[in-house]
Amino acid sequence: MGQLAGVFVLSFVVERIAEVLGLLFSRAVRRKLLPAVGLAVGLALSFGARIGLFDSLGLSGTENDGLSSWIDYLLTGVIIGAGSRPVHSLILALEHKEKELRGRVEKG
Repeated sequence: MGQLAGVFVLSFVVERIAEVLGLLFSRAVRRKLLPAVGLAVGLALSFGARIGLFDSLGLSGTENDGLSSWIDYLLTGVIIGAGSRPVHSLILALEHKEKELRGRVEKG
């Protein structure tokens, strides 16, 4: 869960950066600009720091050809750029699924 917490923190930081930048622009410009800024910062962080959420969860492909890492960084960057609310929902869903699977293993 450490990687998930890191992604949540980064998404929160990206959200705050976008909010601060949004204060400089009108409402109409903010609606178009803030999602683009969040996406750009999220992608820069994931590719720059090589943060791959799906690999850390064991959800990436078995081939280590670079393409799967690239896709992992891309999707992680989009998740980070989306802000903290979607990431929080993802974390809750994954925790729920983990508890459900553990319950099945203990019963089975």
